Amino acid sequence: MGHRRQPPCLIGDSGTGKSHLLIGIGAAIAEAGLKVRYTTTANLVNELAEAADEAPRAYPCPASHAPTASWAAAIAE
Repeated sequence: MGHRRQPPCLIGDSGTGKSHLLIGIGAAIAEAGLKVRYTTTANLVNELAEAADEAPRAYPCPASHAPTASWAAAIAE
């Protein structure tokens, strides 16, 4: 049986433990022998900007402290 690749996406206020929880989940997945990638919103936005002219790709959803209302503006830049 193969593994399904579905990135976890945690959204919430600053200081609620999103990054802490994702690092713990990632560590458990890595210990099981699977690949893990952790990224920040800033890195993800940079990758999306660089990939704008390339074929569509799937990206993980990072933990973010920014209000969701500001994400669209950050991604559009």
